[in-house]
Amino acid sequence: AEPKVEAPKAEPVKAAAPVVEQTGDAVIDAIVKFQTGLFAQMGVEATPVVTKEGDTYQVVLQGENMGALIGHRGETLDAIQQLTGYAVNRGRSHRARIHVDAEGYRARREESLERLARKTAARVVKYRRNVTLEAMNAYAMMAGKVSALSGVVPQIAVVLGQCGGIASAIAGMSDV
Repeated sequence: AEPKVEAPKAEPVKAAAPVVEQTGDAVIDAIVKFQTGLFAQMGVEATPVVTKEGDTYQVVLQGENMGALIGHRGETLDAIQQLTGYAVNRGRSHRARIHVDAEGYRARREESLERLARKTAARVVKYRRNVTLEAMNAYAMMAGKVSALSGVVPQIAVVLGQCGGIASAIAGMSDV
Protein backbone atom coordinates (compact mmCIF):
# COMPACT_ATOMS: atom_id res chain seq x y z
CA ALA A 1 0.00 0.00 0.00
CA GLU A 2 1.27 3.37 -0.99
CA PRO A 3 1.36 6.11 1.60
CA LYS A 4 -1.57 8.46 1.33
CA VAL A 5 -0.48 12.00 0.47
CA GLU A 6 -2.95 14.78 0.98
CA ALA A 7 -2.76 17.85 -1.13
CA PRO A 8 -2.67 21.08 0.82
CA LYS A 9 -6.10 22.63 1.16
CA ALA A 10 -6.58 25.76 -0.88
CA GLU A 11 -7.62 28.80 1.05
CA PRO A 12 -10.52 30.77 -0.33
CA VAL A 13 -9.32 33.53 -2.59
CA LYS A 14 -10.68 36.96 -1.78
CA ALA A 15 -11.47 39.13 -4.75
CA ALA A 16 -8.80 41.72 -5.16
CA ALA A 17 -9.86 45.32 -4.98
CA PRO A 18 -10.41 46.59 -8.49
CA VAL A 19 -7.69 48.80 -9.89
CA VAL A 20 -9.06 52.27 -10.62
CA GLU A 21 -7.17 54.78 -12.72
CA GLN A 22 -7.00 58.29 -11.29
CA THR A 23 -8.36 60.99 -13.60
CA GLY A 24 -7.63 64.09 -11.56
CA ASP A 25 -11.34 64.82 -11.09
CA ALA A 26 -12.24 63.71 -7.55
CA VAL A 27 -15.90 63.14 -8.41
CA ILE A 28 -15.13 60.98 -11.45
CA ASP A 29 -12.61 59.00 -9.42
CA ALA A 30 -15.17 58.48 -6.63
CA ILE A 31 -17.87 57.38 -9.11
CA VAL A 32 -15.58 54.86 -10.82
CA LYS A 33 -14.22 53.54 -7.52
CA PHE A 34 -17.68 53.09 -5.98
CA GLN A 35 -19.29 51.51 -9.02
CA THR A 36 -16.36 49.22 -9.77
CA GLY A 37 -16.49 47.93 -6.18
CA LEU A 38 -20.28 47.60 -6.31
CA PHE A 39 -20.18 45.59 -9.54
CA ALA A 40 -17.42 43.36 -8.14
CA GLN A 41 -19.62 42.61 -5.11
CA MET A 42 -22.59 41.95 -7.40
CA GLY A 43 -20.51 39.60 -9.56
CA VAL A 44 -21.28 41.66 -12.66
CA GLU A 45 -18.70 42.60 -15.26
CA ALA A 46 -19.46 46.21 -16.09
CA THR A 47 -17.25 49.22 -16.62
CA PRO A 48 -18.43 52.75 -15.83
CA VAL A 49 -17.43 55.37 -18.42
CA VAL A 50 -17.87 58.85 -16.94
CA THR A 51 -18.11 62.16 -18.77
CA LYS A 52 -18.82 65.57 -17.33
CA GLU A 53 -21.41 67.80 -19.01
CA GLY A 54 -21.70 71.09 -17.16
CA ASP A 55 -22.36 70.27 -13.52
CA THR A 56 -23.73 66.80 -14.35
CA TYR A 57 -21.74 63.59 -14.53
CA GLN A 58 -23.01 61.14 -17.15
CA VAL A 59 -22.12 57.52 -16.39
CA VAL A 60 -22.56 54.93 -19.14
CA LEU A 61 -22.20 51.33 -18.02
CA GLN A 62 -20.52 49.10 -20.58
CA GLY A 63 -20.29 45.34 -20.60
CA GLU A 64 -22.09 42.16 -21.49
CA ASN A 65 -25.63 41.39 -20.35
CA MET A 66 -26.56 44.87 -19.09
CA GLY A 67 -30.18 43.79 -18.69
CA ALA A 68 -29.39 42.61 -15.16
CA LEU A 69 -28.10 46.09 -14.27
CA ILE A 70 -31.09 47.82 -15.85
CA GLY A 71 -33.69 45.68 -14.09
CA HIS A 72 -37.47 45.77 -14.46
CA ARG A 73 -38.40 49.19 -15.89
CA GLY A 74 -35.00 50.53 -14.90
CA GLU A 75 -35.41 49.96 -11.17
CA THR A 76 -31.94 48.48 -10.67
CA LEU A 77 -30.39 51.24 -12.76
CA ASP A 78 -32.24 53.84 -10.65
CA ALA A 79 -30.96 52.17 -7.48
CA ILE A 80 -27.38 52.18 -8.79
CA GLN A 81 -27.77 55.87 -9.62
CA GLN A 82 -29.17 56.64 -6.13
CA LEU A 83 -26.46 54.69 -4.33
CA THR A 84 -23.73 56.27 -6.45
CA GLY A 85 -25.08 59.72 -5.66
CA TYR A 86 -25.18 58.96 -1.93
CA ALA A 87 -21.67 57.51 -1.89
CA VAL A 88 -20.08 60.25 -3.98
CA ASN A 89 -21.86 63.22 -2.36
CA ARG A 90 -21.41 62.11 1.25
CA GLY A 91 -19.44 64.78 3.09
CA ARG A 92 -19.33 67.18 0.12
CA SER A 93 -20.51 70.76 0.40
CA HIS A 94 -21.44 70.93 -3.31
CA ARG A 95 -23.67 68.11 -4.54
CA ALA A 96 -22.62 66.42 -7.79
CA ARG A 97 -25.50 65.47 -10.10
CA ILE A 98 -25.00 61.92 -11.41
CA HIS A 99 -26.99 60.18 -14.17
CA VAL A 100 -26.38 56.49 -14.85
CA ASP A 101 -27.39 54.77 -18.10
CA ALA A 102 -26.77 51.41 -19.77
CA GLU A 103 -27.35 50.42 -23.39
CA GLY A 104 -29.24 53.66 -24.10
CA TYR A 105 -32.03 52.58 -21.72
CA ARG A 106 -32.90 56.11 -20.54
CA ALA A 107 -33.46 57.41 -24.09
CA ARG A 108 -35.56 54.37 -25.02
CA ARG A 109 -37.64 54.77 -21.84
CA GLU A 110 -38.15 58.48 -22.53
CA GLU A 111 -39.38 57.70 -26.06
CA SER A 112 -41.70 55.03 -24.66
CA LEU A 113 -43.17 57.48 -22.12
CA GLU A 114 -43.68 60.12 -24.81
CA ARG A 115 -45.53 57.58 -27.00
CA LEU A 116 -47.66 56.56 -24.01
CA ALA A 117 -48.49 60.21 -23.25
CA ARG A 118 -49.51 60.92 -26.87
CA LYS A 119 -51.58 57.73 -27.10
CA THR A 120 -53.32 58.37 -23.78
CA ALA A 121 -54.00 62.01 -24.61
CA ALA A 122 -55.61 60.91 -27.89
CA ARG A 123 -57.85 58.48 -25.97
CA VAL A 124 -58.88 61.25 -23.55
CA VAL A 125 -59.83 63.56 -26.40
CA LYS A 126 -61.61 60.84 -28.39
CA TYR A 127 -63.66 59.32 -25.55
CA ARG A 128 -63.87 62.41 -23.28
CA ARG A 129 -63.00 60.30 -20.25
CA ASN A 130 -60.30 60.66 -17.60
CA VAL A 131 -57.48 58.13 -17.82
CA THR A 132 -55.21 57.30 -14.90
CA LEU A 133 -51.72 56.06 -15.67
CA GLU A 134 -49.83 53.72 -13.38
CA ALA A 135 -47.56 55.26 -10.77
CA MET A 136 -43.96 55.69 -11.83
CA ASN A 137 -40.85 57.05 -10.22
CA ALA A 138 -39.96 60.72 -10.45
CA TYR A 139 -37.11 60.10 -12.89
CA ALA A 140 -39.43 58.38 -15.34
CA MET A 141 -41.99 61.15 -15.00
CA MET A 142 -39.58 63.95 -15.58
CA ALA A 143 -37.69 61.91 -18.18
CA GLY A 144 -34.51 63.64 -17.18
CA LYS A 145 -35.71 67.03 -18.44
CA VAL A 146 -36.08 68.84 -15.11
CA SER A 147 -32.83 70.03 -13.59
CA ALA A 148 -34.12 70.76 -10.08
CA LEU A 149 -37.11 69.59 -8.05
CA SER A 150 -38.49 71.29 -4.98
CA GLY A 151 -38.79 68.34 -2.62
CA VAL A 152 -38.75 64.58 -2.79
CA VAL A 153 -41.35 62.88 -4.98
CA PRO A 154 -40.95 59.10 -4.66
CA GLN A 155 -43.99 58.21 -6.79
CA ILE A 156 -46.11 60.33 -9.11
CA ALA A 157 -49.43 59.26 -10.59
CA VAL A 158 -50.80 61.05 -13.63
CA VAL A 159 -54.46 61.65 -14.40
CA LEU A 160 -55.16 62.87 -17.91
CA GLY A 161 -58.55 64.32 -18.57
CA GLN A 162 -60.61 67.26 -19.66
CA CYS A 163 -60.16 70.27 -17.47
CA GLY A 164 -60.99 73.89 -17.94
CA GLY A 165 -61.55 77.21 -16.30
CA ILE A 166 -59.98 78.41 -13.12
CA ALA A 167 -59.44 74.85 -11.79
CA SER A 168 -56.88 74.17 -14.52
CA ALA A 169 -55.06 77.45 -13.83
CA ILE A 170 -54.83 76.70 -10.12
CA ALA A 171 -53.63 73.13 -10.74
CA GLY A 172 -51.06 74.43 -13.21
CA MET A 173 -49.66 76.93 -10.70
CA SER A 174 -49.43 74.54 -7.75
CA ASP A 175 -46.11 73.10 -6.60
CA VAL A 176 -46.59 69.35 -6.11
